[in-house]
Amino acid sequence: GKYAFDSCSSIVEIEVPPSVAEMGKGAFNRCTKLTKISFSLKKIPDCAFEKCLGLSKFDVPPTVTEIGEYAFCSCTKLKEINIPISVTYIGDYAFCLCSSLSHIEIPSSVTKINNYLFRGCESLKNIIIPSSVTEIGKYAFDGCKSLNNILIPSSVTQIGVFAFIGCESLNEIEMPNSIKDIEKLGISNNTKIIIK
Repeated sequence: GKYAFDSCSSIVEIEVPPSVAEMGKGAFNRCTKLTKISFSLKKIPDCAFEKCLGLSKFDVPPTVTEIGEYAFCSCTKLKEINIPISVTYIGDYAFCLCSSLSHIEIPSSVTKINNYLFRGCESLKNIIIPSSVTEIGKYAFDGCKSLNNILIPSSVTQIGVFAFIGCESLNEIEMPNSIKDIEKLGISNNTKIIIK
């Protein structure tokens, strides 16, 4: 059910058996010592691993097609997460406040970088956005103060307000000429904007 193991600070490792069809919202929320988990589910629900402060690396299983809202929010020690091509949807705030996350590659199966997705990921230096992405949500990279350059593929036709606010190390951003209202994106005056 929902929040089944919420705040179980003694859980270090867990294996969800194949007989379990789905995980409830917030199932392992605030399991602060959890370092390893394995499962073969289709969806990582909303808030599933929120505030799991022991997680430093996570390989999303290849059975997963959807990562819910806030799924890994505030996992402050999470440095690496590998997302397979099976994933087609990543919810709002999914990696919000993952302050140790330094690199992430969005699979080419994803079409939208949702709202607030990487908000407060202050260690994020680089991100690869595939050409499958058509939209970047509002505040998507808010406060990614280590991000130094970003290439937005020509497939992107819409970027939400303040998508890049607080990206104070952003030296260069390359974006397609289809993007309108660039002044609303929160890009610093020190950032070189290349329109292609």
